[in-house]
Amino acid sequence: MKILAYFAGKTKYRRALHPSSDLLEFLDNSAEWLLSWKILSLDGKVLNGKFKFVDGWLQDIAGAKLLVQKLCEEMGLSYLCTRRLCSDPLENLVNIFLKT
Repeated sequence: MKILAYFAGKTKYRRALHPSSDLLEFLDNSAEWLLSWKILSLDGKVLNGKFKFVDGWLQDIAGAKLLVQKLCEEMGLSYLCTRRLCSDPLENLVNIFLKT
């Protein structure tokens, strides 16, 4: 789940995002990968709409891309550190536990 590592700022994904970054292609590929998922019940019914976390990840990807466009290209910033974006207090708590 490289996309989670990216948004959590883990390992090689702990890099700033900028308009010419190869990470933008990674985000596009991750969105395509998430959209290709088929989540099935044990009896074979498609359950994609019932799992909102996928929509959340897609929103995170779209938000990061929009932020880098607006902040870097239109407002003159050099880069965006997505690890520093506040997404959710519960997620922040989980990150604290993961660090210990």
